[in-house]
Amino acid sequence: MDVKHLANLNQEDKIKKATVIWGVKESIFKIKNEKGISFPKHIFEDDFHLGDTLGKAQLKFNNCLEDYDFRFEFIENYALVCAFENKE
Repeated sequence: MDVKHLANLNQEDKIKKATVIWGVKESIFKIKNEKGISFPKHIFEDDFHLGDTLGKAQLKFNNCLEDYDFRFEFIENYALVCAFENKE
């Protein structure tokens, strides 16, 4: 995970943002479902704000670049993260 996305956040927001980032990577990994994909080496999220509840990410794997949109929300002590391939 690119920890620079967590700079200047309080501890609670660091945990929330790190959870969303992990959820984004996990979602894209499951969508693509190809052997050899690495979270830190192949899946990259753009910086986002927790208040936005959405963002963009990319998968760079096997000489291909794929764009994804993601949405997230917090429900009680849980984070819901969904990624969608952007085919535009």
